[in-house]
Amino acid sequence: MPISSRPHNAFTMIEVLLVSAVILSLSSLALRSMFLFSEQRKLRTAAVELSGYLQVVRNVANAANGRCRIALTQSNGGTFSVDPTFTDPDNVCLPGTLPPDVRLGGLSGSRNLKAATLPGGGNYPLTFSPEGSIRAGATVLLSSSDVPNGAWCVDVQAPLGTVRLGWQPSGGTCNYAIEQ
Repeated sequence: MPISSRPHNAFTMIEVLLVSAVILSLSSLALRSMFLFSEQRKLRTAAVELSGYLQVVRNVANAANGRCRIALTQSNGGTFSVDPTFTDPDNVCLPGTLPPDVRLGGLSGSRNLKAATLPGGGNYPLTFSPEGSIRAGATVLLSSSDVPNGAWCVDVQAPLGTVRLGWQPSGGTCNYAIEQ
């Protein structure tokens, strides 16, 4: 029997290499997508935690009929805590009334989390009172270098101190009507 008429029962080396290259390409795309999804969830977790913390501070000030001031530091991706320099006689944020601080980078697990107040969006420290927020409110933008397509916005609106959560696509403005 001639060699050329023998049936082909195996793959050629070129076929094996081609299929391997396709599988590796698809796997790398899938892994990148999973990583990006995971980082987006971590960023959202930080935004939800901050939103919840600010709502608790607002509720404590309202329920105790006093004032509570929160400060922002850039450590650990953004740390929000009761302002220790606040000496108002109506201060109701005493030790034990609130968590001592919220470290957003640690809570979310994001290694590259950044928290910054938006220009024109007010600044911290932010004081809550029974009537809402004393100052003109503030907006915090939570971003990460691992999430290139946008960032979360946490906004405290004056005068009532209501807290809202929104998404800011890259190059856009905060949209508080969508849920990412």
